[in-house]
Amino acid sequence: MARETITLEYTVESGEVRQYEIPQDEQELYLYGMDIMHIDLSPLIACSQLIELTIDDSPLKHIDLTPLASCSQLERLHTTAP
Repeated sequence: MARETITLEYTVESGEVRQYEIPQDEQELYLYGMDIMHIDLSPLIACSQLIELTIDDSPLKHIDLTPLASCSQLERLHTTAP
C-alpha cells in the first residue's frame, strides 16, 4: 500500500516556484540548502505526526507558521540563513 503524500510549494531566489513531496505521516522534515525564500506550510496541517521541522541554509524572507498550530506533536522548529 502506497503512503499518502502532501506537496509543499516554495519559491526560490530566482523567483521559480518548486514543489517538494513528503509522506503525510512524516515525523521529521529537513529542508536543507533548497534556496527557499518563501514556503507555504499549509499542507503540513495534514501531518499530525510531525515532530520536527528544520529549514536550514535558505534565505527565508517570509514564512507563515500558523499552519503548524495543527501539528500537535511538533516539538522542534529550526531555521537558519546561509
